[in-house]
Amino acid sequence: MRALVSATVTALAVTILSAFPASRAQGQPDTPALVRDRCTACHNLNRVRERVGKNNEKDWADYIGRMQKRGARVDDAQKAAMAAYLAALPSGDGL
Repeated sequence: MRALVSATVTALAVTILSAFPASRAQGQPDTPALVRDRCTACHNLNRVRERVGKNNEKDWADYIGRMQKRGARVDDAQKAAMAAYLAALPSGDGL
């Protein structure tokens, strides 16, 4: 009986935790949503999609830095996460 309860509790915990990405469980931002939210505050995502697959992480960080200077509500930690995320995408289709 104890083994059954233990297995059930473990399965339930795994199910609940798998519903949340690791980054969110650790209090980190949901980067895809952050990109969509911050970029679409001023323009549509087509502009971003055009550069995905062409820009590296430094290019994205520089680009986002220019947007910060223009008033984008992005702090430096978010900028780093967004740049890494966008540089890792193979194409803009995922945005």
